[in-house]
Amino acid sequence: MRERNSLIVSAPSAARQRSIDNLQKFGWKKGQSGNPSGRPKVFEEFQNLLRKDTPAAVAELIKLMTESKDDYVRLAAIHEFFDRAYGKAAQPVIS
Repeated sequence: MRERNSLIVSAPSAARQRSIDNLQKFGWKKGQSGNPSGRPKVFEEFQNLLRKDTPAAVAELIKLMTESKDDYVRLAAIHEFFDRAYGKAAQPVIS
């Protein structure tokens, strides 16, 4: 008879074992970065393009926040406004 709180651990499947083997063989070593080159330049160019439209985006956000007839849209706009203006609320870490 099996105990109520016991845990049965079986051997990994062949596919799972190959995945584990590959991670051990090709995975990063301790202290090694997964992205040694950093973010690609294209990402920065994309950010700069988007930042040019910031005033229009903020104006649209305020319009949605104040004029939308849909409560959900207004609430989402208010949520985004506060997240952007004051940062996201801290999440407690429970261990």
